[in-house]
Amino acid sequence: MRVSAERRDRRISAAGVVALVSLCGCAVPEPEGGREPFSTRDRLATRSEDGSPAPQRVLPVDARRDAGARAAAPAPTTLRGDAIALLRRAAESPNEQLRANAIEGLEGAPEVLEEVVRVALGDPNRGVRFAAVMTVGRRGLCGLLPLVDPLREDPSASVQAAALFAVDRCTGRAPLGPLAGFVASIDPEVRGNAAMILGEIGNPGAIPLLREAVRVESRRVTVNRNRMIDLQVAESLVRLGEEQEIDVIRAAVFAPAEQGELAAFACILLGRLKDAAYLPTLAEIARREGRDARPAEVRLAAAMAVAMLDPERAPVEVATAFAASEMFTVRAQAALSLGWMADPRAVPALERLLRDGNPLVQIAAAASILRQLPAPNGSGPFASGGTGIR
Repeated sequence: MRVSAERRDRRISAAGVVALVSLCGCAVPEPEGGREPFSTRDRLATRSEDGSPAPQRVLPVDARRDAGARAAAPAPTTLRGDAIALLRRAAESPNEQLRANAIEGLEGAPEVLEEVVRVALGDPNRGVRFAAVMTVGRRGLCGLLPLVDPLREDPSASVQAAALFAVDRCTGRAPLGPLAGFVASIDPEVRGNAAMILGEIGNPGAIPLLREAVRVESRRVTVNRNRMIDLQVAESLVRLGEEQEIDVIRAAVFAPAEQGELAAFACILLGRLKDAAYLPTLAEIARREGRDARPAEVRLAAAMAVAMLDPERAPVEVATAFAASEMFTVRAQAALSLGWMADPRAVPALERLLRDGNPLVQIAAAASILRQLPAPNGSGPFASGGTGIR
């Protein structure tokens, strides 16, 4: 494989990649009108004013280990410790995007997660608060509910929606009526996040609300970004039993090259929805090279989707090849893809990416290391033939 081939598609942008590699399901559009940046792992990179990736400070990786020790293959416990230490430092970064990504990355470290989330619930950035509150609900950190409950009146509607999700997951008694207004919002950020949350809550009564959300479009973002929100709605409808909506997502996999972000996002959604019938198609997209090859972002998303469906059949060679890309967005996406792959080559590749020259790549690698390596209780995504889906 010629790794440099992805240079043909310089349209892979910092804002676009995370909607593709998202593991939490939020395709957040660009902030408008000088709004505070909304940051989750779905927004993996920052931008400078001219649109290019902003320079970031590389996070140190266990400075106590000398060069000789780093050259040797680290023990799993040591590598896991390095990943946790890096994510904890990132969670204290002055950069809100690093903080939000770190919180979501630490979901694989239950031994420290609650401590970090407790602090993040009071973060000044709404994206960090959103990531923290969603983590409370997804990981059942119900002891933090007294800190979550006030966020039902947060200035951010997205954070309010996340708080309702966390309360519902912990008590089953959250008033879900406000989500009806959020999913009909003309603010694409709010609409997309509310649609995702309604799908995760799993109440079929939300189906009419979601169908109405498809009819709402925002002029503040591109047609492509509106279509991505429609895919989020379709994902939630499938989760609520409207299985025919998966055809909407399957069709988007074949979006034209200029809509690579949309196609990649669709691939990830098919992986999350366990669309086993589409596994051969996704594998073919990931491995196809030459003139008919899809852009790097689409190939990596397809590779990740295959891994979500069957970790042992994942095309690890695709992810490891793109891990050497000159584009940090591609390396970060490769790192996240490797986290889902049950292949002995994945962990050494992630260990190298943990020492990448870009902190966003480092965070992605650390999150994937925690996905790959067992937690202290001995459980892990690939233990005893597990599927790797969490």
